[in-house]
Amino acid sequence: MSEETQKNKLPKIIGAIIAVAVLVGGFIFVRGALTGDNSIAPTTNLIRPWNPIVGKKDASVKLVYLYDYQCPACQSNAENMTNLKAEFGDKIAFVYKPFIVHPGSGNRMAQAGLASNKQGKFSEFNEKLIRQTQGKPSGLTIPELENLATQVGLDKTQFTKEYNSKEVEDNIGIDQKDIKDIILPISKYSEDKTANKPGSTPTLILLKDNKFTDSWWSGVLSLDDTKKGVEDVKGVRTRISELLK
Repeated sequence: MSEETQKNKLPKIIGAIIAVAVLVGGFIFVRGALTGDNSIAPTTNLIRPWNPIVGKKDASVKLVYLYDYQCPACQSNAENMTNLKAEFGDKIAFVYKPFIVHPGSGNRMAQAGLASNKQGKFSEFNEKLIRQTQGKPSGLTIPELENLATQVGLDKTQFTKEYNSKEVEDNIGIDQKDIKDIILPISKYSEDKTANKPGSTPTLILLKDNKFTDSWWSGVLSLDDTKKGVEDVKGVRTRISELLK
């Protein structure tokens, strides 16, 4: 074969190689989307620097909690979260990301939560706030929030300043866009087997090595395994334990 013929064939060979690569890449993407292969599902923007983390901050397994203090289901789920943190708090990271489904009062409570995190007291403030909002559709007033901040040892003046800051308000707005934009693998453990986005609060999402798993739930949780018909549905405890292995 002449040198000129080889040169003429080279672009065709390169084109064929690129075409094969595109086909293979497309197959991998589609396969991942259909099977929940989390190797192609990075958790871009799901965890932001301002999102409070409780437990083992550098853990390979993370539970991202999408919450709204004014959500009755989140209020009902408070004890479950307390129990999970007591059981796994030294093994996994609990990441709190506000998901506002009750605008107004929900925003106000979320701002207070993030303001408490500025002083490193989110865990204590959060535990009290979620319980004190129960039965209060309009949430806590600013004086009540400031009183709560004092109870957990926060500097009241600093808390009020950060609560009212544009930074905290903007951060919550960014969190809402993050949640709107994420695409989750289909969860084997969700009531809706076609859902690929959080639709309600609370939503729990389990990550492994900062990638999505197929384990996430929305609504009031049963932490333990359940049986629906002939199918055993694994609960949060079991899935966390399996991911830690």
